[in-house]
Amino acid sequence: MIDKRYIRDVKKAYYELIEGKGWLDMITRLRALRKLNTMKELVGYPDWVLNNHELDNFYQIKSFEAMVYMQRNSVLRNIRSIGQPVDITREQMARLTHRIFPATILKPPFLYSNSPAAINYGTIGWLDSYVISYLGLKYDSKGNRNVWFTIYSEVTYHEKANCFVQQYSSEYVPEVHMNLNGRNTLGENIADNGGLRESFRAFQTY
Repeated sequence: MIDKRYIRDVKKAYYELIEGKGWLDMITRLRALRKLNTMKELVGYPDWVLNNHELDNFYQIKSFEAMVYMQRNSVLRNIRSIGQPVDITREQMARLTHRIFPATILKPPFLYSNSPAAINYGTIGWLDSYVISYLGLKYDSKGNRNVWFTIYSEVTYHEKANCFVQQYSSEYVPEVHMNLNGRNTLGENIADNGGLRESFRAFQTY
């Protein structure tokens, strides 16, 4: 498993980024710091996987055929949800309020314990970027869909985001004979650039 130092350092880099953003007013900056502070790390696998009681509850129906067993449990869980109040699941909420690092990602071919630190920082930053950057403006610290920027900071944010729109819209793709649409990919572009920038900032502290 990858050294958790990479994860801690990237989060610290985001703290420094928020503190240094002069265009964020004090209210928005404090909200951003609160949101980042409430984000918990889910590394590898959830703790309940090691709890036999929790596993028994998750897989209640027994079957000799492993594949049928898995499918029946999945179908029955969906059937049980019919008629129930619509609510966000634990997994969906986790994606909005947690920094998730699946066990399948924290090992080869994605990460190697003997890789140069720069590569591992870059990968961790990429994994982090979607929750911290991509969903940053749209969801508050509790995972609710809520634009939590003040009007002043939101207007400034969109002015700066427009630079990404213009930059990526100027990219020509010869294979399809057209330019990219920077507005359609704005969220991903901000997330990718944010992840790369904070990965490098974290690496500089290594």
